[in-house]
Amino acid sequence: MTGSTPRCCGCINILTGTTILVVLYLIGGSLCTVSGVMGLARNTDYGAYGEMYHSSSTTSWINLANGLLVMLFASLALHSLRNKRSGYMMPLFVYQLFDILCYVIVIGIIIIYWSAIYNYIEEYVSMMGSDVQESFNSISPSTFKGIVIGTLVLFMLIKIYFATVVYRCHKHIVTQAFAPQPISTLAWNQASVENGIHIYNYRQPPTYTDVQKIPLVEDVEPVDDQKPPVYAA
Repeated sequence: MTGSTPRCCGCINILTGTTILVVLYLIGGSLCTVSGVMGLARNTDYGAYGEMYHSSSTTSWINLANGLLVMLFASLALHSLRNKRSGYMMPLFVYQLFDILCYVIVIGIIIIYWSAIYNYIEEYVSMMGSDVQESFNSISPSTFKGIVIGTLVLFMLIKIYFATVVYRCHKHIVTQAFAPQPISTLAWNQASVENGIHIYNYRQPPTYTDVQKIPLVEDVEPVDDQKPPVYAA
C-alpha cells in the first residue's frame, strides 16, 4: 500500500481494520441475539419468578433488540466496504455515537447517585455467599467507585476509538469515490468499446485482441492531397 493510505492501529490498512471491526460487531450482535432468545425461552413461568422475572424478561428483550440492530448495522457496513458505498456505513457510526452517549449518561448517574447505587449493590451482594460478601466488604466504597468509573471510562475510550476508525473509513471511501482516476495506456474500458469510443481505464488491462482493434495511421483512408485546378478566367 502507499504511504498516503490511511491506517489504524499503527500498521493495518483502514479498510482492513474496519472490516475486522465490523466482523467483531457482527459476532457480538449474534451472541447478544442468542442471549436474548435464550433468556426469553427460560423465563416462561411468571408466577414462579415474580418481580425477578419481569426484570429478567426486560433485559432479555433489550438484548434481543440490541443484537438485531447491531447485526443489521454491521451487515450494512460490510455491504459498504464491499461495494464502496459510503452511505451504508453511517448507521453503524450513528449507533456508535449513541453507545458513547449512553456510557456518558451512565457515568454521570453513577457519580451523582453513587450512595443509592452502592446501597443497592450491597443489598444484592448480601444475598450471595459468604465468600462474595467478604471480598466485597474488603474493598472500600471510594475504591469500588473508582474501579467502576475507571472501567466504564476505559470501555468508553475504546468505543470512541472504534467510532473514529469507522468515520475515517467512511471518509476514505468518499475521498476515493470523488478522486480523479489515473489514466494509463495499458488498460482498456470495455464499456467504451461497445459504444465505439476508445477510452483507457486503469481498472481493466487490455487483451491482445482489443489492442489490435485500435485504429492505426496506416488503416486510415488516404487523404486526397491533389490541389484543385487553377481557376480559368
